[in-house]
Amino acid sequence: LEQVWLSQALLFASHGALPALCSARRQLPPGCLRTTVLWDPDDAQCAIVANALDFAFGEQIELVDIRERDGVDQLLNKHPDIPREDVCKAASMSGIFPSGCWMGDCHTHPKVLLYELKYMRAVQLSSAQRVLAMECDYLAPLQDLRLQLGSAPQWWLDSRCLARISLCLEHEKYVVIDGFLQEVEWRGLRPGG
Repeated sequence: LEQVWLSQALLFASHGALPALCSARRQLPPGCLRTTVLWDPDDAQCAIVANALDFAFGEQIELVDIRERDGVDQLLNKHPDIPREDVCKAASMSGIFPSGCWMGDCHTHPKVLLYELKYMRAVQLSSAQRVLAMECDYLAPLQDLRLQLGSAPQWWLDSRCLARISLCLEHEKYVVIDGFLQEVEWRGLRPGG
């Protein structure tokens, strides 16, 4: 897949974009943040990949030229744990995600960057109000029941717990069951127990 995408990027660079598609940019979904791509415009491979990324994910990325010191400084001030020398290499491309995670060599191995950009395009985070409502309506009451039941094995099989879990699954389509395993069980899962 990665090699196919790189081949398509090269083909795209040699023929240019179709004029009708150049203006077909999507809007960045509300609450989503851009991924920053640091790149070296003097490198042909970086230019090919940057052009293809801009075409495919232009609304989701911000391209930053590694030669623009002020732009790089501003970005790295937000992420002080990212070493400049790792993301600002000549003839290279790096991606910095909104979370502060980063990756290098995107010009030769864009697979993870492409996956993350596609994922961020498809999956939208819940609003803070929705997360709080889920916590108040389902998760906190379930944890209260767990505490009431103490160390009862398989506490989640209590009819009150099953009712809360079912309600959450019905309305939210997922549920988090913290404390599902007994301590001896989860300790047994860890290396060295």
